[in-house]
Amino acid sequence: MKAKKLISLISTEINSHYSISKNIYSFKNEKSQRINLIAITVAIIVSIISIIPLYSQILRSYYTVFKTINSPESLLTMASMLSGIIGIIVGMLTITGNLFLSKKNNLLLTLPITQNEIIILKLSTAYLDQIIISTIIILPTFIYYGINEKANIFFYISMIIVYLLSQIFAISLITIVSMITSGIFIKSKNKEFYILIVSFLIIISLFFISYIINQDINSKLISPQDLSNMSKYSESINQGISLYYPPVILISKIFSDNINIIWLFLYILLNISLLYLSILISKPFYFKFLKSNKGHSISNKKYKNSSLKKENSKTIALFKREWNNFMRTPSFSVNGFANILAFPIMLILFTLVFKNSDDQDIKMIQDLIKNAGNYILPIGTILAALSASINGISYSIFSREGTSFGELKIIPASTMQIINSKLIHINIFSSVPIIIVTILISYIGSFSFIKILMMFITSFSIVTTLNLIQMIVDTINPNLKWDNPQKAMKGNLNGLFAMLIVFGYCALLSFIGATILKNLSPTLLTIISLILNISISIFLYKLLLNKTQKLLSKD
Repeated sequence: MKAKKLISLISTEINSHYSISKNIYSFKNEKSQRINLIAITVAIIVSIISIIPLYSQILRSYYTVFKTINSPESLLTMASMLSGIIGIIVGMLTITGNLFLSKKNNLLLTLPITQNEIIILKLSTAYLDQIIISTIIILPTFIYYGINEKANIFFYISMIIVYLLSQIFAISLITIVSMITSGIFIKSKNKEFYILIVSFLIIISLFFISYIINQDINSKLISPQDLSNMSKYSESINQGISLYYPPVILISKIFSDNINIIWLFLYILLNISLLYLSILISKPFYFKFLKSNKGHSISNKKYKNSSLKKENSKTIALFKREWNNFMRTPSFSVNGFANILAFPIMLILFTLVFKNSDDQDIKMIQDLIKNAGNYILPIGTILAALSASINGISYSIFSREGTSFGELKIIPASTMQIINSKLIHINIFSSVPIIIVTILISYIGSFSFIKILMMFITSFSIVTTLNLIQMIVDTINPNLKWDNPQKAMKGNLNGLFAMLIVFGYCALLSFIGATILKNLSPTLLTIISLILNISISIFLYKLLLNKTQKLLSKD
């Protein structure tokens, strides 16, 4: 009976989390929504098909490298490590958002379900969100390895088990750290913000400590003398890779030489133990948080009004409102982070292949980049700007408000303060892919610190320009009438215009640089682009204020 109840609760939570029933109803009964869903499905299929050649090239290059050093199973170790680390980075935002910022939290205490069941419900949706990462990284890699190595049935059984449990460590670690952190900041007015930031810093610190330890162990595992006979030390190489992410140590043991049932059992036991521990630790901390948050929500309106009465804190209060609305709605946060991290992750994979592959196609690209010389600076600037501009946040600044849009009309804040809070929020998110891409391009081009700084600032100016244009588009035609948050971003026609604007603007800048200004030095091109985009941004900012004022004054 308890099992049936729990399964029913989980299915209901999943249905609510992904709006499955709403989407099915819309598909059957609303023609416009049916067209939108079909268009989105087609776009996803086309994107998957288009990325297959690049993904295959990456897998083939890495497999060849590891096969050369007699350690093909290191491909599995690397994929598991990459999946786990990305899972922790993305999960740090989505899981904490689901646990502490969900709008349903106040309702949970009123339901006739146990504390354990509430925590399991929360972690089940977190698991489904996280397993998407493993589906993209682990499954294709393991299948590719299995086909090339002509693996037996036991390999594929182990693969399925590893795949299904691959995100448990990330979920458990984030849950344990964030729950303990919530106990420290339980009485703070801004406890959700502190939980997110402090938990993130703790996990980053753990990674840093792991990296330091790994450097020391790696130096003992593989000495310079061993490099001449690398095939003899494939096991040491595998262990060296796996030490960056602890669970991968067990995975490397499972798939080294023959399938090891004992290591597979230990891997299952580790993940089940961690999951149980996270539920056990969550029980006292999480319910203290929910009870305190319930009391806090009663006085929340009063707190917001008092904050908005202080002139110097209006923008900060509006920014917190924007942040909470974004993080407390999984459809917004998941889509937003997926958009800003997709291109940087692809570039990370390409960079790894670029630096390590002996493939002839990659060698050709290396030669082209060498011939490009200093032009890597403006090219990298455009790439960084492109990756950060496709964020899905800027073209939905008012669409994401939905029925809450009326609040903006009555709060005691100016149009400039409203726009500033939204622009700060967007630019903070946009800076993440800019930083990642700038570091990667600098790594490829071996840039000096001055060039790295120049690339970051110029990319940021281009992104600000593109964000302002997309914000204006949403101000002119916001999609405020929706019953599913997904429609505010993925189902928003403004997204199509935004894509055309972003690619069109980046193509225009590239064309001007390659033709009209082709005789100028790359550094001067970058400086001209910086000045141009700052000037355009000032004009667009004033235009945005004017359009927003008109929007807010409408009935």
